[in-house]
Amino acid sequence: MMNIQNEVQKIHNQYGMSEKANYKIQLLCEQYAKEYHDSEVKKLNIPAVVGQSEQLVCSCGCKKVKTNSGYECGNAKCNL
Repeated sequence: MMNIQNEVQKIHNQYGMSEKANYKIQLLCEQYAKEYHDSEVKKLNIPAVVGQSEQLVCSCGCKKVKTNSGYECGNAKCNL
């Protein structure tokens, strides 16, 4: 992660107290927020969602299918 204060100081040294400096600082903050968000999401270790629906897998490794009583293993020989 970057040090925001140092980066803002560099921008002010280069552009002074101008609209261009404000714009560069805004871009810097947006970049920092995105990097922070991405790093926090990565820490959550959330599995990728396939398409729009959740991928359900039985403990035997087979895909679960939706039935009237909920989700069951798609493998007819599975007894888990």
